[in-house]
Amino acid sequence: MGEGPVETVDGQILPAKKNVYYDEHVISSGTSLLDYYHVTSCQAVCKQTYSCVQRPMGTDTVTYSFTKGTINGTSVTLVNASIQ
Repeated sequence: MGEGPVETVDGQILPAKKNVYYDEHVISSGTSLLDYYHVTSCQAVCKQTYSCVQRPMGTDTVTYSFTKGTINGTSVTLVNASIQ
């Protein structure tokens, strides 16, 4: 547990709590990477290991799916994340 609250990349304040582990994932780009690579969708798979005092405590696989879409006529990238 940390000394006090921490601020996330997007400005949220997360309070220090006993036995709570915050895990934030951020993917950001100033341009559409789907357009750059001339694709309408793609997937990224990441393996993540949680450690305490350099001892592995658990492992997850995070899969992100990115798809071109629109919201109210504005081009966006739709993101789905799953953890196994």
